[in-house]
Amino acid sequence: MTNEADIGDLPPESNARKAIGKRKRFEIFKRDNFTCQYCGAQPPTVILHVDHILAVANGGGNEDENLTTACEGCNLGKSSVPLAIKPQTLEAAAEDAKEAAEQVREHAKMVREAREAMEGVCWEIAEVIQEGASAGWSRDKFNGVKGFVKRIGYATTLEAAYIAADRYGEGSRRFKYFCGICWNRVREADK
Repeated sequence: MTNEADIGDLPPESNARKAIGKRKRFEIFKRDNFTCQYCGAQPPTVILHVDHILAVANGGGNEDENLTTACEGCNLGKSSVPLAIKPQTLEAAAEDAKEAAEQVREHAKMVREAREAMEGVCWEIAEVIQEGASAGWSRDKFNGVKGFVKRIGYATTLEAAYIAADRYGEGSRRFKYFCGICWNRVREADK
């Protein structure tokens, strides 16, 4: 028989483990899509448990927000170690992956559009230097124009093309003169 003095010696009920009923266990599994919220494993390859996010040993209870689905390995591996936050659900992880993929697509589109715009202005400058350049210019000459646009800008490079076109008639001297003007502008910009 227990007297009142002995009752004070019992551990507080808040630290005592209370059973989680089968219905509540099933509802937690359903909420978490029958998926371990730590590693993403699903039956039939694993056995699922209902885990206390804040362990009973640390004062956690059986409230829905303190319960999560865990595979046997994760649940036993976690033990009573507290977690700062509840793990991301698979839906949230999938949404994050979808968002990341969209960002990559948008970035690739932006890079492609910038490259196409750069190519367009470089061919425009090339046509000023030599009419029909887009049909017969070497990649080296084109890359030279592109390099100058990157270093001194479109307007300065276009101006150099017009100066070279006004100074020399058709021929290789026009391109060499254009390059000389651009290199002078590069040196001025570097000062």
